[in-house]
Amino acid sequence: MCARIPLFGDARIDDSRGHGDWWENAERTAGYDFSIVSRTPRLSYRTPFDTRKALGTHVRRLTLVLFTFLVALPLGDVRAQIIRQPPGARFRDPVNWASAGFGLQQGWTVFDGSTGTRWDLGDSQSYFLGVEHAVAGGVTVGVRASTASTSLRYTLRGTGLVSDADARVSQALGVVHITSGRPLHSVIELGAGATFYSGFKARGTGAALAPNGTDTDFTFVLGYGLGYAFTRTFQLDVVQDLATALHQKSGLQTGDNSTARISVTRFVARLAVGG
Repeated sequence: MCARIPLFGDARIDDSRGHGDWWENAERTAGYDFSIVSRTPRLSYRTPFDTRKALGTHVRRLTLVLFTFLVALPLGDVRAQIIRQPPGARFRDPVNWASAGFGLQQGWTVFDGSTGTRWDLGDSQSYFLGVEHAVAGGVTVGVRASTASTSLRYTLRGTGLVSDADARVSQALGVVHITSGRPLHSVIELGAGATFYSGFKARGTGAALAPNGTDTDFTFVLGYGLGYAFTRTFQLDVVQDLATALHQKSGLQTGDNSTARISVTRFVARLAVGG
């Protein structure tokens, strides 16, 4: 005798000859037939696809295969996206940077009480160099120096004498440079230092004008802009500087402003030095 538990229906017990079940035998033994299902002759041979295994076994196996495939597929994608660095290959941001470029400097006015003059400086083009050292990701500190030959209208107050002149305007600043770190990145710069006025000469004659020597003003700068990193070691930035220079107040007349606002649009090339 062999027992067979089908997926649906009642348990059946077949004898070795393959006919009859215990329910039918019980019905016939009692002399009654309670079945409402029409009876058909049993096959004398086994069907080609009869494996005598419950359908649930096949369903469970198919479900397991599908589940394994669905799990393995995303894991394969994840492994394919992992970039494996070769042993010993470690990449880091450059430590030292050198920068150079030029700036479009807008004009501003300075009232100088020590000489009794007014300087109306015109637009000019400045040139600068800088060096920086990285202290954190996307943050460098360093120094920057710039210089420009500037034309101006030189007014001797109280006399009405006005002349065209030329002077040199330079800056030396300590700077903090902050970037977002992406190829296309934002730039913020903070700086503090000094603005130097020197070399005042009358245009045409070359006669020296006061002040003699160099006049120095404390200056602080806020810069903002955009940049693009073409490689790990080379970047181009465009930065708008807004500087405030504090001129001495001695000798000023009522209504004179001792603060000068200096606006410069800088085009900067930055190159990593030493890897």
